[in-house]
Amino acid sequence: MENNRHYQDALNFYDRLILKNQNSDIIYYRRALLYQKMFSTYRDRIYNEKSISDISNAIAINPNFKDAIFDRSIIYRNSNNSKLALEDIDYLIETFGKSAKYFTARGLIYKSLDSLKLAIGDFTSAIELDDTLSISYVNRGQIYTTQKEWYKALKDLSKVIELKPNKSDYYYNRAFVYDQMGDKMNALKDYNKAIDLSDTEYDYFLNRGNLFYKLHQTEKACNDWERAYNLGHVSLKPYLDFHCK
Repeated sequence: MENNRHYQDALNFYDRLILKNQNSDIIYYRRALLYQKMFSTYRDRIYNEKSISDISNAIAINPNFKDAIFDRSIIYRNSNNSKLALEDIDYLIETFGKSAKYFTARGLIYKSLDSLKLAIGDFTSAIELDDTLSISYVNRGQIYTTQKEWYKALKDLSKVIELKPNKSDYYYNRAFVYDQMGDKMNALKDYNKAIDLSDTEYDYFLNRGNLFYKLHQTEKACNDWERAYNLGHVSLKPYLDFHCK
């Protein structure tokens, strides 16, 4: 109820402003962002559509409104409208020049379309412009992992951990790569670190358990599988009954 009142008061405020000044790009933009917040809260598509309408009005008033064009591309991407998302990002790159932010955004679109070669190219361009941009390393590393290019994946995921050492999923992802490379000890270290940072993810316990089993440490494997089961991985029950009696 409190959110409803807050959102309605804010909408009334922007509605009044637009009535007074219908040629203000920034007011349309701000109301578009509000509609996006409402969409995130209520998951009602009408708010997403209103957001796109308002942000498009802002761009029509000011065709060089870079933030609005970029945000619209994100909305389109999240709405599975990759064609329009790409059009906005391509326009930004062609009109305003190279940007790590723009290349990363386009790389994410290409990745969602499984155009992985193009995605890698854009993530690489982003990294060349800003080598501290963790999201590009993460996504390029994920692609290398799916392609089983283990050394390239390891390099990217290690860089991500260097940039953001307190993200459990980064250690978890690198542990998987180490495991695939046959480096069980480093894989175990990373699974341990991931669990130290977040002990509520059943996948972490499941995969560490699998690693313990490969290392012939059945008791530790069963302990981890039981923890994964208790955290919600209910399909493990037959597995536990078979291996851990």
